[in-house]
Amino acid sequence: MSPNKHNDEPLVHDGHPDDTAAAPAPVSETRPLPLRGLAMILAAVAVLLAAWALFAVLRGDDSDTTPVADEATSSTAPTSTAVSHATPVTSAPQEEMAPPSSSASGTSPGTEVAAPPQPAVPPAPAGDPRTVTVHALNNSTIQGLANRVADTLTGQGWTVGEVGNLADTYLPASAVYYTAGNPTEEAAAREVGAALGIPANPRTPELGPVPADGVVVVLTGDITL
Repeated sequence: MSPNKHNDEPLVHDGHPDDTAAAPAPVSETRPLPLRGLAMILAAVAVLLAAWALFAVLRGDDSDTTPVADEATSSTAPTSTAVSHATPVTSAPQEEMAPPSSSASGTSPGTEVAAPPQPAVPPAPAGDPRTVTVHALNNSTIQGLANRVADTLTGQGWTVGEVGNLADTYLPASAVYYTAGNPTEEAAAREVGAALGIPANPRTPELGPVPADGVVVVLTGDITL
């Protein structure tokens, strides 16, 4: 082989080309961040901060009103729980569940209705007073007083019964006595008393044993005829 041909072959080491012939490695370059991108980032951060502030304000308002709602809920919760566990009530027609109307009777439910007042029983009508017998009794020391009164009453159209003395009894004043509850005797006693100028009174135990029927004129010293 000629020396020139040998010199034209490249030098190799361990079957690889020479390291000096390899291509150079790329070099990374750090480029500065554009100003437009930095402004967009700052704007986004500002928007996030504003949103967070608004959320905090709204959350604070909710926290002020939340306890009131919780208290109302807690105060009504036991009632609703008790109702939910109570025995279910079957629904009934409206006419059965409605309370009785009080507009017709004018009273409220549960109010006792007082019985209407009973009309007063009118007294029995008085009969003819002239049908009543009149008795004249002397309760004084004036002699013949009962006879004089009896003659006067007879002259006025009265029916005179017993004429005499009322012994063992002292009455303070003259009067005409009638049976209580007897309207006919009462009417007669008032007419006789008006004619003699003395009062009419119901019978009393002080009269003693006197005629049981008719009216009794008791004469004391306060009357003279």
